Amino acid sequence: MSAELAWLLLAGIGAGLTGSVAGLASLVSYPSLLAAGLPPVVANPALVCQVFYNIIRNALQARPRGLVLDLSAEETEAGIRIRIADNGPGIDPSIINRIFEPFFTTRDVGAGTGMGLAVAYEIISSQGGSIEVESEPGAGAAFTVLFPQGGRRHG
Repeated sequence: MSAELAWLLLAGIGAGLTGSVAGLASLVSYPSLLAAGLPPVVANPALVCQVFYNIIRNALQARPRGLVLDLSAEETEAGIRIRIADNGPGIDPSIINRIFEPFFTTRDVGAGTGMGLAVAYEIISSQGGSIEVESEPGAGAAFTVLFPQGGRRHG
């Protein structure tokens, strides 16, 4: 497992993504590799880990068996873009605009707080970045997290 995770250490945010994926590694498959040679970003590693953990945990909750993650990273003019796509059931278009709202959940009462993606959104915003989602029902979801060049450091 360590050889497969080694590529996650290539970027400044790699430690956060490594921790997130490693914590859930026995439950998911992640075949893609992050691009080599990415510059480090300025961000709180513990908070970054929480963001990726929340995104991946939501994917696991939507598809508890057979989840495959496609992880990719690239440097753009705006910063470092990390994309986490999954093969889950996707997000219903009628609720996709609400998934970052605090306490919004599609889970049964008592099964979820609705805070995972809201916390992820707040963390990334406080770091000077952005988080977006694309999804089609039956075709999985893809979350894109942007860390700006020379981003702010909070926390």
